[in-house]
Amino acid sequence: MLFSLRSFLQKISPDDIDDNSFSYRTSKYKLNYYESPSGLKLVMNTDLNSTPKELLKTIYSQVSSASRILQFLIVYLFKR
Repeated sequence: MLFSLRSFLQKISPDDIDDNSFSYRTSKYKLNYYESPSGLKLVMNTDLNSTPKELLKTIYSQVSSASRILQFLIVYLFKR
């Protein structure tokens, strides 16, 4: 569904979609989308005045860091 949403928004958007993030605005809400270089997709519905582009990147960064730490711990524990 996210792929279809991204494809649809690319076709109707008046702006170019850059750096794998974009938003779609209605009269009631704003849909924000960010796709990381690793392919993880983050979607956030917000009010019309928000600009969560950097927040989505920060969330991805935190998730990515936690994932690397968890992978290290799993490898460490299984080597014991």
